[in-house]
Amino acid sequence: MKSSGGAQCSHNVLRLIINKCARRNPFRVKLGSASEGPGIFISRMRVNVKRGFNRLYIVLAVLWACYCLVIYPRQQIREANKQYGEEVGICYQYSPQEGRADCMKRAEQMFKTNVAQWSFKNFYLWAWWLLILAVVVFPLALYGFFRGAAAVGLWVWRGFRATSP
Repeated sequence: MKSSGGAQCSHNVLRLIINKCARRNPFRVKLGSASEGPGIFISRMRVNVKRGFNRLYIVLAVLWACYCLVIYPRQQIREANKQYGEEVGICYQYSPQEGRADCMKRAEQMFKTNVAQWSFKNFYLWAWWLLILAVVVFPLALYGFFRGAAAVGLWVWRGFRATSP
């Protein structure tokens, strides 16, 4: 009888420890009952895939919009600076008599044109329809495609599951 009491005491201590851990742990912890037999059963909490997919979509759509609206024009300005540096390097290979000044003027004019084209104001004015396509239509089309692909995938997967008699 003593071993049964000791087992019951350790069972209660184990239950207290598991309950304390269960509050901090994202897993459901259940101590085995008499019908299930002794032991500890850990089961994962249910995952809401639709909500997670929607949140992932929102985060990625915001990052994509930031890239299209802010980062891409800055990259193009950086590219214009790089081209200007290459052009100026070529111009310095000419001697002053061979037209270095004309080459520098052309390089300067090309630089100003390229930078002006990618300034935020000009970029938003001439590419507004492209930006609407890139920031609104493209993400919505991808969202629809992936939701449709997930629905078809689930439909096919459920076709493989055995039905109960």
